[in-house]
Amino acid sequence: MIAFFTAVYEHATGSTNDFGTAISNSLHYGHAQDNPTGSYAVVSGLPEVPADTFDATINDGEIQFNCFADDFETCMDVAEKCLARYDKATLEVSGHYDVRLFRELVTPPFKADTEPKTEWQAVVTFRYMIQKI
Repeated sequence: MIAFFTAVYEHATGSTNDFGTAISNSLHYGHAQDNPTGSYAVVSGLPEVPADTFDATINDGEIQFNCFADDFETCMDVAEKCLARYDKATLEVSGHYDVRLFRELVTPPFKADTEPKTEWQAVVTFRYMIQKI
């Protein structure tokens, strides 16, 4: 899983792209640092389900991006750029066949109480399948 999340992180921050720019390359795993400023995103994995075949295990999973911003419009913009960056994206994951992500769910921005301030949050979820080489 480390290789997968490394590929996810590098896809956002490894080259110039609209999503990475919108969050100032501030992509965090699990939770953000204390008192974040500006727009940022938090990525986490949802449980994988193994789909065994005759000679290989292919894991089917979901990855969720929580996009945060100070106002509704900026939050929506960050979520749209996340969607554009990752929907149908192919990631090169070390030790695995290439992984393709597909949009699963987009939740429009809502106000979230993230101490010590109130921010807008949108959730973008993708489905993927991953298989070791």
